[in-house]
Amino acid sequence: MDFECNICLDRVKEPVVTLCGHLYCWPCLFQWISEHNECPVCKAGVTKENVVPVYGRGANSIDPRVSQALDGIPNRPRGQRPEPTIRRRAPQQEPDALMGQQGQEAAFSPMIGFFPSLFGLQFVRQYNATMNMPLGHTGPVPLTPAEIRQQVQFAFLSKMLLLIGTINKMTDDGNMHNKLHGLTASEQVAIVDEHNQVIGKADRSVMRVYNLPHRATYIVIRNSKGEFYVQRRTLIKDYCPGFLDPMAGGVVQFGESFQENAQREAAEEMGIVNTPLTYITTFFYKDGRSAVWGGMFECVYDGQLTLQPEEVSEVLLMSGEEILARKDEFTPDGIHALEIYLNHKK
Repeated sequence: MDFECNICLDRVKEPVVTLCGHLYCWPCLFQWISEHNECPVCKAGVTKENVVPVYGRGANSIDPRVSQALDGIPNRPRGQRPEPTIRRRAPQQEPDALMGQQGQEAAFSPMIGFFPSLFGLQFVRQYNATMNMPLGHTGPVPLTPAEIRQQVQFAFLSKMLLLIGTINKMTDDGNMHNKLHGLTASEQVAIVDEHNQVIGKADRSVMRVYNLPHRATYIVIRNSKGEFYVQRRTLIKDYCPGFLDPMAGGVVQFGESFQENAQREAAEEMGIVNTPLTYITTFFYKDGRSAVWGGMFECVYDGQLTLQPEEVSEVLLMSGEEILARKDEFTPDGIHALEIYLNHKK
């Protein structure tokens, strides 16, 4: 691979690309991000996890980040850039355009020629009007086919990374919209400390955006056969929209107890009233999206359900084994709570 690292400006070794579209040697970038958390070129955020390894045809396909973890901090290899060669254009050669214009110099495979066109890329070789040579060149040397392919590959890679970033941004914006403008966004919820002591209150939207520790109830509802009532969350929920949830329940409001919240949520979400809810335990759960003290309750119910359409799109009957076999479809805190419940019942 003849591309250059944006740190050492030498031929790239163990290449990786950041999500902002800049190419580096992994040894160079690794030593950089050990002290900085931003791209050396554009200052966008960069971590070990959000760079993409690049593998050349026929090259070793081992992720350089893995080998780095096994071998310790890598050292930058010695420079390998070959001496530059001087090429002169034959008198009969004329500047040609890429993508099927004049000349035979730019022969593209279907992979190179087709996919850039999907993104509206048009690659035309540009020549200095006064010197009749490519822009940026200091002598009468046209671009070679290899240089043309390199330009196309760079442009295509930049567009592809831009597309991926745009899709991620749209997804993040959608989740943020639910957090800020959901049906319960202005609800006042209890904010707690690491000991589950209430230390204040905040709008639910603020709690979600800043991932503040709060309280919530987890209500295990089973029928007399031992099957669990599993909810599917609606797409307007501010947390895990569209996911399955093995339990009913919700965020505890400021001034509300776990027991009061459990009774209210069972009635609102499932239409279950006048049914005793037995307290099981209290637990703490935290991940990148939630920090919550959970109060767990259970009940046995065989009556008619009345679903809250804003919160629950459908209810399924499933065994504990079925739920755990499909855990990727469920809310992570719900799975954590279910595992606690099943261990408690052993």
